[in-house]
Amino acid sequence: MRASSISRGALALTLSAAVVAVGASSALARPTAAPIPPASGHAQVIAQGVASFSAGAHHWRLVSNDIGTAPVGIDSASPTFLVAASEAADAGPIRVSEPAGLGWLLADGEATFRPANSATRIEPTPGAFVHEIAIDQGDGADAFDPGDGLRDLDLVRDVLENGESLTVRSDVSALIFVTAGVATASDGGEVTAGTTRAIVGEVTLSNAGDVPVVVLAAIVGPAAAPVSDEVPPTTAPTGNGNDNGNGATPTQPQTTPAPTSPPTTIDPTADTDGDGLPDVDEINIYGTNPNTYDTDGDTVSDYLEAKDGNSDPFNPDTDGDGYDDREQFDGYDPRDPTSNPGAASATPTSAP
Repeated sequence: MRASSISRGALALTLSAAVVAVGASSALARPTAAPIPPASGHAQVIAQGVASFSAGAHHWRLVSNDIGTAPVGIDSASPTFLVAASEAADAGPIRVSEPAGLGWLLADGEATFRPANSATRIEPTPGAFVHEIAIDQGDGADAFDPGDGLRDLDLVRDVLENGESLTVRSDVSALIFVTAGVATASDGGEVTAGTTRAIVGEVTLSNAGDVPVVVLAAIVGPAAAPVSDEVPPTTAPTGNGNDNGNGATPTQPQTTPAPTSPPTTIDPTADTDGDGLPDVDEINIYGTNPNTYDTDGDTVSDYLEAKDGNSDPFNPDTDGDGYDDREQFDGYDPRDPTSNPGAASATPTSAP
């Protein structure tokens, strides 16, 4: 396994004078009309997610993982897109999984989104790669301020034949990553295979050569509406229509039968953080954070801790024995202070 972090310098990133870092005022601006698509033409959104940001500097990070003969573990502290790529024509799909047991089979060019503070395991696939495209907090090249709150994130992919073009848009920031060919930008710059370019606003990429150009664009979209579990109030009727026009109060007051189930504004199938627990259950049943895969930060999903009851989703060391729950999930019981790697008995007791 070989993992390499690709920096702006290593990628020979070329920025024109028209591309500038986003200031707080532009990042916090909210669209006043219906949002336009993040890309044009026959481009496809291959992965999408929603991430919660805090105001301040953020920057893009790209890491390419060469998947060899051993599994690769990725602990995503930041919202991250994982993109499968293959150099071998006979390479099979890449298997990506997470601790709750959910998983994906990603063929060449397919992708998935992993929320912040999530753990992911990639099974070995010789001849294949997985690109991580993440948004980290802090200063860096092409830093931008996404503002405070939820934002939509899209990953767009397109293959441009000779004479075809792709337009990418973002009022906050977008990272363009060309994986094959040479793309010519509308401002005169070029993005060659293996390099990236961060933009703000709009840029059109074209293929003026005979080799197909493969483009990935990670795009920070508009502010997303927060998830709410509030039930809208019901307005009582002011009359029953039988006052004969004189405003007299009827002798029998009108009653409104109670609904069999209260209305809710939460999509019962929505799982914002991808931990296996629907948002409505995290809010109304378990009290865990629907925007965070792992509420207590011990890298064990809320699904395993809360729903399966294997440990406390609000305490990274449920039994208080000095070993966090993650250390005890491999053959020990995180609920038993006598069951841990340092116990007198070398044999694990009962695994959850």
